[in-house]
Amino acid sequence: MATIRRVALDGTSEKGTFSGEFRMNDGLNIFSADNGYGKSLVARSISWCLGLEAMFGLSPNDNARFPYAVKDHAKFEGDEIKVHRSRAQLEMFRSPGDGIRLTRAITGDDPAQVECEIIAEVGGPPKRSFKLMSRYQSFKDESGGLQSFLFEWFGFKKHVLFTSKRTESPLYFENHAPHFIIDQEAGWSTIQSLQVYRYGILEVAPASVESILGAERTLSARRAEQGELTRTYVLKAEADAFVARVNQLLGEMGYGPIFNRKHTIDKTVEAWESLNLSEYLKEQFNYDIEKEAAALEEALANARRQLQAIDSKHADMTAVKKTSQRVLDLKGQRHELSQQLTDLRRQFEEQQVVTESLRHRLKSSRDLLRLKIQGIGRMDEIDCPACSRPFGIADLGLVNQNSGSIQEHVDALLAEESLFERNIEATGIAITQCQARKAQIEEQLQDANRSLKMVNEATGATREHLVKAANDLAESERDLKKNRFVHKRMSDLQYEIRKWSQGAQTVPAQAEDVAAEIRPRLDDLSQGLRTYLAAFGHSAITEKTAGSISVEADDNYEPYVSSASDPRIRRKIRALGSASDHPRLVASYAISLAETALKFRGNHPGFVLLDEPLQQNPDAKHRRHFVETLKRLRAKPTCQVIIFTHLEKPELEELDRADVKITLPDGTNLLRLAKNK
Repeated sequence: MATIRRVALDGTSEKGTFSGEFRMNDGLNIFSADNGYGKSLVARSISWCLGLEAMFGLSPNDNARFPYAVKDHAKFEGDEIKVHRSRAQLEMFRSPGDGIRLTRAITGDDPAQVECEIIAEVGGPPKRSFKLMSRYQSFKDESGGLQSFLFEWFGFKKHVLFTSKRTESPLYFENHAPHFIIDQEAGWSTIQSLQVYRYGILEVAPASVESILGAERTLSARRAEQGELTRTYVLKAEADAFVARVNQLLGEMGYGPIFNRKHTIDKTVEAWESLNLSEYLKEQFNYDIEKEAAALEEALANARRQLQAIDSKHADMTAVKKTSQRVLDLKGQRHELSQQLTDLRRQFEEQQVVTESLRHRLKSSRDLLRLKIQGIGRMDEIDCPACSRPFGIADLGLVNQNSGSIQEHVDALLAEESLFERNIEATGIAITQCQARKAQIEEQLQDANRSLKMVNEATGATREHLVKAANDLAESERDLKKNRFVHKRMSDLQYEIRKWSQGAQTVPAQAEDVAAEIRPRLDDLSQGLRTYLAAFGHSAITEKTAGSISVEADDNYEPYVSSASDPRIRRKIRALGSASDHPRLVASYAISLAETALKFRGNHPGFVLLDEPLQQNPDAKHRRHFVETLKRLRAKPTCQVIIFTHLEKPELEELDRADVKITLPDGTNLLRLAKNK
């Protein structure tokens, strides 16, 4: 457990140095001063020295939360004075003689560096000092990062969760801080109102509670569950990639897709496990790649025999004619495929237009159905927008429709939409096949043109026949090479799919039962809430209902209260009472959480900062509750509670009689110019 012992600010101006400080003790620390004294400046200095800009939505090293008094111009003794440099200091102790002093520049120097000094007494000289980086790599840099140092110094355990991008991310210090630093401006609206969500850490709010409570096994189970969801996400992405690669290969061969990608991961794994690409081609398209290879090898052998058997005395005189006819046939096929591809594309576009129109009609029909069911939107009379002439329903010749007939129309439109979507999918497959076939014809046509040119350039029938035979041989060799290349691609894909299926079938670890760990912590937290909510005067908590307050292991570990008439009915406390009750819930939760965390040795620094709690509830009734709460807090907290507020004179006198120690700073302003000697 650590405690804050000193917070200070100092700097230099055109009229010399200035400074101011607050000192704290164990237990309850109440600082009462007029508004404008600098209480919130001290609270912001604590957050600044701990590197918590992200908690307030600021960029790293952004000092925007500080007033101009420490950044630009300060008013001393009625004069506006230019500030050259300023800095904040925070001194914390784990035990007597074991403390640190964090010093960070506000303006004039580099705020990215935090000076850390090891000290033995408050305000004392350093035993040693070193520099830390405030934000950049602050968590990962174990030797020079401020966050990494704070985790080690406070004794925090590091936990890693997954993000929305399926990458890993640690729980940072600013993910813990909203539970123990309640800021005046934005910290009182609800529990964890300053939680940092922009890092994309999944379930960061409940995870931060578990970390603070020291629920290690609960956090591990949460990470395991997130890991399984991430694993499923990755498997789906990999399965989609395999489907795309296989469909691309089949499309290049002129065949349709293997199956769509809308299956669940379990069905996809099952389908891939039993899939044999070669057998699939045989069954679906009557294509045997091995027989095709054998046929191509036989054609290649025949081409070689023909080339060797050419007799110059009995040469075939029809080489030019056969080659020319092949070119003409291929051109005819190409023209036919081009025309077919044009028709398919036009059909595809028309189907898309019709489908989009169907979706608009479906939306309108659903809106009408909703209006019919809810009984709104009826107009017995309407006016002409041009001449303002009134029209009745009978004048427009409208047919009366009930919700049943509209539902039938919606169902019909849904069926029609499904039909068009299937047609679009089929047309897309046909386009892919047509494109693949056309690409094959183009390649064959190039070979045929090349062969025709060589035959025409040859002299004599024998040479023409030789050239044609040589071209036939080369074409057979190319076809065989292409067949082998496709076969290799299929074999490689088949191997990758088998390997992926085996990995996808790995049984995940069974989820650990963590109720035995988290439940005692939540029970202890609930007991603290019962005490503090009643003490702070939450309007929805009575003597009868206080005993039924409990914190449940729900999405965010929110406190509930059971109904007096039916204990089975539970309501969130944040949804009860008035808006002014939210700060009472926040303060009660923060102190109770700190005490429970310290009891169970969780990731909590040991102090709670409440900046201006009365400012949220300035009425006399709740000021009365606040004073009574301070009396109870005098001996209650096992953690350090620091409260910055403004109490009236009668309230101060009453607290003094109750032996509640209140710190009343001197003067009207925290910062003061140093007196000239």
